[in-house]
Amino acid sequence: MRAILPDVLIDNFDVVNFEKTDVRFDIWFDEKKVQMYEDKQPLGLITRMAAKVVAFTMLQYFNLLNHKPIGQVKYAMF
Repeated sequence: MRAILPDVLIDNFDVVNFEKTDVRFDIWFDEKKVQMYEDKQPLGLITRMAAKVVAFTMLQYFNLLNHKPIGQVKYAMF
């Protein structure tokens, strides 16, 4: 498989299954759960939490501007 697939694909995904027919070669992948170094740092955790709070607040603000219920942020962009 390494001969036909790029290294980035092999490094980040596991090959789950493959089928070869006369016309096609189908490959199924499963994403590897690799924890990044930044994910383990406290600053990375704080940054991700702050980003989620800001995004949620912005969606509530969009709802306010569009005269929609603030609690329904799922529909803020529509």
